[in-house]
Amino acid sequence: MGNIDTEFIERYQKLYEQDPKSKVFAPLAEAYRKIGMLKEALEVAEKGVKHHPDFPGGRVALGRIYMDSQDFKSAEKEFRKASELSPENILAHQLLAETYLNLRRTKDALKAYKMLLFLSPGNDRAQKAVKKLEALTADEYEDEIFTMKPIKEAVKEWENLFIESTPLEKESQTSAKEEKKLKFLDRILSVADAFIVRNDIDRALDDLQEAERLVGPHPEIVKRLKLIHKRQLDTIAHPQSSAELFTPKKRPSPLDEQIDFLQDLLQKIKERPI
Repeated sequence: MGNIDTEFIERYQKLYEQDPKSKVFAPLAEAYRKIGMLKEALEVAEKGVKHHPDFPGGRVALGRIYMDSQDFKSAEKEFRKASELSPENILAHQLLAETYLNLRRTKDALKAYKMLLFLSPGNDRAQKAVKKLEALTADEYEDEIFTMKPIKEAVKEWENLFIESTPLEKESQTSAKEEKKLKFLDRILSVADAFIVRNDIDRALDDLQEAERLVGPHPEIVKRLKLIHKRQLDTIAHPQSSAELFTPKKRPSPLDEQIDFLQDLLQKIKERPI
């Protein structure tokens, strides 16, 4: 049980009674959760989220109650929504990653931890989790996109994803092409996240901009671009405190060679005539 001052709980309760539709529901529900009153916490949090569906703090509070109740599927929905509403919410990303681990969704957990490292590069827990999960999910990288094919062959295969079909072909191939594009996007985002973890911001930015050019302004691309741009502005505003953040760290990784190959491939695509 958490150590919560009863005076704080009483204060939250009075405020909540005065206005049941106020955002005070979040700290009240959290206080109830910490002292083990999960039923009361759940009731307050669920009502509060209905009144304030776009309040990230409320979503996090509700998600933690679900997590304590071992309802990880419901918790995942709340943390994911909170991270979407507030992309820089470190706690939301951390809890989302932990929830994915409980759901045994290691690939999603890896992505969440990488985003957490993007927001908080010094997070020791996230660093260890990324290192371990990258090893556990290494088989996911053993596909054709990382196979060491000749550059011309690889580029040709990638270009075929974006070549216009004839009118008759479009109807039957649209679904398959969209699936390939989404798979392509997922790979690019994974590589971009890897660059971000290595603090290689320039290369991450290049990959994201190239992905945006090829598949359009997908929300996941736009979210990462916005966060990178914000960090770049922070660096300009606080050059001394941010200098270390943007200093590339060369850490050996079994994926380095594969990532470098993919970067070369993308460069070839950029150079091809449009």
